[in-house]
Amino acid sequence: MTNSLPTVTVDIQGNTNGGGQGAGSITYYGGSNQVKLTKEESPQGSGFVKLKHTSASVAPGGLFNVKEVKYGHTPASDIKPTNNEPIKSHSVWYHSGDKDHNKPLLVEIWEKGGTFKYHETKGGATSWNSHDNGSTSQLTGKELEQKLKNLNCQHYKSVNIDLTESHSKKLTEDILAGTTTTTTTTNYLPRTYRIVICA
Repeated sequence: MTNSLPTVTVDIQGNTNGGGQGAGSITYYGGSNQVKLTKEESPQGSGFVKLKHTSASVAPGGLFNVKEVKYGHTPASDIKPTNNEPIKSHSVWYHSGDKDHNKPLLVEIWEKGGTFKYHETKGGATSWNSHDNGSTSQLTGKELEQKLKNLNCQHYKSVNIDLTESHSKKLTEDILAGTTTTTTTTNYLPRTYRIVICA
């Protein structure tokens, strides 16, 4: 470990806004070990939230060491950076409906060289598989969203059904244009709803 860099403990069960579901950031722990936790929906409109852990003592994108990764009070050593190398951030995704962060899905470690390593859940918070798709690039957009949906369905039997206005509007336009096999025509456009089905 590089001694001049801050050393932190990451708690992947952490939350912002007193457990609220909105975006925001907090810091936890104290002194030079303070961790900045930022929460955002990622990808936008996906129904998944990303909790990004960085050192509060360095500028954004600055390096820090990770002493330990925990889920609450339980060690999660499978998702600690390799060989104690300094990193730029340590992030975890949850479904937005998982308010208590009981079901983590995917971990991203932004390494010092600018590459990304991923770990996917084995169905719990402290047991992880390395996710190696042969790339060290960051997962984004539809590729990231599909990976999160697959993990959520596979391990937690939860599926998103998109009834947002934009999705429903497109379906209604297709029906009115005759480009679907549905015989119903309607101008009813529901407002934003997200339904989660757990088997």
